[in-house]
Amino acid sequence: MNQAGNLETCGLQIRVADRVLCRQLDLKIGFGQVWCLLGRNGSGKTTLLHTLAGLRPPASGKILLNGTNLDSLRRRQVAQQIGVLFQDHSDPFPATVLETALTGRHPYLGPWERETSKEENMAVDRLKEVELDGLENRSVATLSGGERRRLGIATLLTQDPPILLLDEPSNHLDLHHQIRMLELLTRGARQGECTILMILHDVNLASRFADHFLLLFGDGETLQGERDAVLRQDLLERLYAHPMEPVAAPHGTAWLPG
Repeated sequence: MNQAGNLETCGLQIRVADRVLCRQLDLKIGFGQVWCLLGRNGSGKTTLLHTLAGLRPPASGKILLNGTNLDSLRRRQVAQQIGVLFQDHSDPFPATVLETALTGRHPYLGPWERETSKEENMAVDRLKEVELDGLENRSVATLSGGERRRLGIATLLTQDPPILLLDEPSNHLDLHHQIRMLELLTRGARQGECTILMILHDVNLASRFADHFLLLFGDGETLQGERDAVLRQDLLERLYAHPMEPVAAPHGTAWLPG
């Protein structure tokens, strides 16, 4: 992993039409941390994630990537530092599983440069980690939704950026693969190799894998902090507009809808 991974916002405001989704957000995501973004549908989670990746401009405020204004960097520079796992994937062109995983190396290649054998081996190793080994020559069009999701994760790991922005990484995955992929993704942060900000709808998966949280209430107000300070019954009930019951579980407190 690259030794960077600090993402910071200063007075960030995000609007969609006349609605403020995020107001005066000062956020500092440090290297090695795992953040989770929680909120109801339509609260602006994906919009904020895309803004942090430089894919849409904020209404006001600044985003700093390792201390540099994000909007002053070339897209190639940003792609070497930030990797994005989108909510869904589209595959407009025919490609194999291995060819798709290798697109993660494109930010590091020149205009006519091809991937090296070392990079191919790297992609093969990442495919094995997501349990897609043996499918390298399969057409992406033949994959199931869960297999395609795991391929997206393998491509991101092949990219090897120090900052991972993940939009619903557990989408389309069965229970085994939800836990397996979240363990795989967060392992790098636990080992001090990367920084993660992810969106999850399952508050129990979030509680198990994240150590910091950012809550979006949908009216521009946000709240952030470490897990135990933020995952409280009163705050979660306000966030989801629904009663929540804490239950002791092997991996910490589990939250059940009342």
